Amino acid sequence: MRETVQERIRMMFNLEYAKRLLIRYFVKKGFAESFDVHIYPPLIHDIPKEIPQLLGKVEVVPYIEEIDPASGTVRVGWNLFVLGHSRMYLGNSTHKDINEINVGQYAGASSLSAKKAVTPKQLIKFVVGELTDKKGGFLDTAPSTAPTPSVPSMQSSQFYSKKRPV
Repeated sequence: MRETVQERIRMMFNLEYAKRLLIRYFVKKGFAESFDVHIYPPLIHDIPKEIPQLLGKVEVVPYIEEIDPASGTVRVGWNLFVLGHSRMYLGNSTHKDINEINVGQYAGASSLSAKKAVTPKQLIKFVVGELTDKKGGFLDTAPSTAPTPSVPSMQSSQFYSKKRPV
């Protein structure tokens, strides 16, 4: 019984922690007044970057729905994946410059229109629900103390020596 109580406490903590991280993210994005406003899909492509605890658990994936080379417009669809398999359709955006799609400048892009499918409230409920239902959904609350590997410069590395190939 003790393991069950500990597991429940851990699950409830994980649920609350994920919810608070996502709420803080959306408040920083300008949704402080209401979480019932629809989200412009390219705006949230940086969730894993902004919330490192969700890295590897949540991913926003754009895909091309339609390209019109004559007018230069591109319609990009947006999906949110949680733990690699649970999908939520975020909507689509239409862009007038194909080049902005190549460099991945979605958030600051000159969008013509967008179909906004979800609100922050719906997205938070979906992500938190998926994270708490699965074993792989537990978030790491400890700050990362692992040293980042340093990459030696190409000139000083023995692997790139001009004298002998490796």
